[in-house]
Amino acid sequence: MNDNIESDDIDEEREKDIFEEDNENNNIEDDIEPQSLEPVKEKGFFERHPNFKRNFIITAVIILILYSLHYFAPNFGYLSPLDRRWQESSAPAVYIDADGDFPFEFVGDGYRFVEIITNNDQKKVKWEWQYEIKNTGDRRYTAMITFILEDREGNKIAEDRGSKVVNVGEKAVIEGKSTVELDEIRRVNRRAWKIGRSFPAPFL
Repeated sequence: MNDNIESDDIDEEREKDIFEEDNENNNIEDDIEPQSLEPVKEKGFFERHPNFKRNFIITAVIILILYSLHYFAPNFGYLSPLDRRWQESSAPAVYIDADGDFPFEFVGDGYRFVEIITNNDQKKVKWEWQYEIKNTGDRRYTAMITFILEDREGNKIAEDRGSKVVNVGEKAVIEGKSTVELDEIRRVNRRAWKIGRSFPAPFL
């Protein structure tokens, strides 16, 4: 009989312990503050690419410096690498606009500035040009080239002339050199040319 009473007491104590544990768990859960679910803000371009802005600024500064050196270099007595580089064109992008009987076919041309020449306190720039053609006619001809430097509006800044005998079916490069005023070279935007022909002397 006593054994039954003691076992009942033990069961009641266990139930009491379980009830207290549940209360403690509930209290722990009540102590946790609810958190609001805010939308995640998407990072901007510069945040995702932190070095882009710096690299862009550095590149822009370098381009500005190079352009300044190119544009103002003649004022300090020298030419930039861009001035000394050949400005070239070639067929078929460029061609001779003439009738079908014209015996010459355009191959390529180009010009560049070479050096600054000082003579009696006057500064000029030496420039050179070349013009390549092919004789598609049925006889030899003397090709006569007038090579012209122009500004953006097509106004002539400088010109030079050259000629060469071209045999049937062959190519020839006609070359020339001249000078232009130092203050004028920044106006140069393009080139143009005039081409003529004549019959060479029999012994040429």
